[in-house]
Amino acid sequence: MCHSHCLQEELLVVDVPIIEGVTPPRIVVEKVAAWSGDSDEIVLRNVGGQTQDLTGWKVTDSEDDHVYLFAQEAEGCEAFGSLAPSQKLELKQRADEEDADEDNPCGFSFAINFRDAIKVYNADGDQVTNVAWSDSVNGTVIRRVADDSYGVFRESENIIDTLEALGNFTVLLEILEALNFTSVLKSETDPEYDGVKIPEPPPPPPIDPQFPAWFGFTVNRSTLPAPPPPPPPPPPPKEGIPTMGPYTILAPTDDAFGNFRMEVAGPGNEPINVEALLTLPEFKDIILYHVLAGGWTSEFLKNNTGLPTAKVAEVVPFTDGAMTEGKLRLHDSCVDKPTLDGIDCLQQVEFEKCYDPFMVSPLGAQWPGGFCQRTCERCSCDPAAGVFCAEILTPDILASNGVIHSINRVLFPPPIFEPISFSFAPAPEEEEDDFPSTISIPSVPKTPATAEANMTSKTIENANE
Repeated sequence: MCHSHCLQEELLVVDVPIIEGVTPPRIVVEKVAAWSGDSDEIVLRNVGGQTQDLTGWKVTDSEDDHVYLFAQEAEGCEAFGSLAPSQKLELKQRADEEDADEDNPCGFSFAINFRDAIKVYNADGDQVTNVAWSDSVNGTVIRRVADDSYGVFRESENIIDTLEALGNFTVLLEILEALNFTSVLKSETDPEYDGVKIPEPPPPPPIDPQFPAWFGFTVNRSTLPAPPPPPPPPPPPKEGIPTMGPYTILAPTDDAFGNFRMEVAGPGNEPINVEALLTLPEFKDIILYHVLAGGWTSEFLKNNTGLPTAKVAEVVPFTDGAMTEGKLRLHDSCVDKPTLDGIDCLQQVEFEKCYDPFMVSPLGAQWPGGFCQRTCERCSCDPAAGVFCAEILTPDILASNGVIHSINRVLFPPPIFEPISFSFAPAPEEEEDDFPSTISIPSVPKTPATAEANMTSKTIENANE
């Protein structure tokens, strides 16, 4: 059986500018895997809106001589010297406590006990955060939950059993059972699974060089060989939950479903009960939108990068510090509605049309976000903008066949707008007729007006003589 380590993939490091918020950085211990042989682990997360410089910071356990110094363990660990908003930092135990570990040079060298504590100190020596426990056993982790408390959980159970152990997903579990999703979400991970597939960015537009007017060697590009065609796009995802894992569940809490039941019932009415929800023909689609194929842990939740769901429609994460202030948020209506002129959204970006009045008009587009909202990067999860995105309350709850992200509201799948294309029918072929290819025109007899004109012409000639 594939356990949580199967979900950890090698990340492609991309130089993306960090956008800061106004909330000060706040470092918390998100998870500790203790008493697990040589695979102990400490996970820290910055839940503030600004980057924290970790230079001079240290982590210890209950033994004073067990010390980990950030960015100073070995050469090449400089990346462990800061933590951006909403991001996590995983510290793993080195295989050899004395010598550097080639596969894990930046890990810590001490073992964490089943009865222990993890303490984090800043550069001034002040304790920033800590967590202590007395009952960890092999196969469990100590992890932080939404209210800043800690509990002991197993990561070796399937998604359904993990949701049951967490305790605040009883409504979701009832719904999954009623929709016959429970058994498939207990399925093991596909042995051929090779990690999540981050969408590739679109290819750059072709180069159109601009030479000065006096340049005398411009090449007629119509005579050049045609460039190789782009690779075919991946096949569109299929609707439905795959028969094998891993799966990612965006799991609304019981409180989230309580709010949803009131919202669906309408103002002034009693909250609709779960049995009535299940009779709604739209409800299965809503639940499918909360299931993703693959192990989408939080490091893969890239800002404004859509994730395909079992309902095919994408959900879009936002991690922009200035927008989310260290929180992980999910946008469920960030989609592209194409313009009616057949110009696709990438071309609208290229032509710098994204903020033209007709592009941003909800009335003109008949869609709240206007045209090309997603590709033009006009989506927002800023509460000040009046957008109520879902918040991930507890990220990265690992199970044996996937990952769970606890969220604070039920998501609604948006429409999928098809691109508009224009096709023109070829002009009809001309029908052959019975007329000859040439027509001879007989001479026209002179009329009195013609004779008068000729007479006048001769009179003028004589006068000139």
